[in-house]
Amino acid sequence: MEFKDFMKENQQILEQWQKPYEDENGECPNFSWDGIIFKGEFYREECSSNILREESKDGTVENEKWAKVPIRILFLTKDQNTNGGGAWDSRENTFRNPKYEKDDYVLRRESLNKRIAWILYGLGNTNNLKMVDFSELRSRDNDEKVLRFVDDFPFAQINCKKEGGGASCPPEILKKGNGK
Repeated sequence: MEFKDFMKENQQILEQWQKPYEDENGECPNFSWDGIIFKGEFYREECSSNILREESKDGTVENEKWAKVPIRILFLTKDQNTNGGGAWDSRENTFRNPKYEKDDYVLRRESLNKRIAWILYGLGNTNNLKMVDFSELRSRDNDEKVLRFVDDFPFAQINCKKEGGGASCPPEILKKGNGK
């Protein structure tokens, strides 16, 4: 069975957006690549030790999963915390703690990463007969079932600003609402 090439469309959109970004800002390393999360082979990034994932051959796995999934889940985030470095490809994210091996199934503990993984697990496993209680997911004992689900379930993440950013906004500044 042949499926629509969602991955190709995703890539074409990003390439169309990258050009104006480069024309205006001139710094391609800050452009944030994103969209449907890759479901190909795992690998360890040399410079950071992060455990990442490649796109499957010709996007076939992602396209099939995206076409068949009963509910499509998209996470809209503002930007990546580049902390003085460049942006990265969000589609490679595995939510794994880089201090462990891939098959140890240890979830990263940064707030955004763990929450995205927990929310995905909860939404993907909630139906009319069952609702996931998020309090059960907080324990490291549940990391494996959450990560196994994240590994298989198709979803997307879009960084709305399309550019890496700084550290989080302190609560007292956020409360003021003026950003100063």
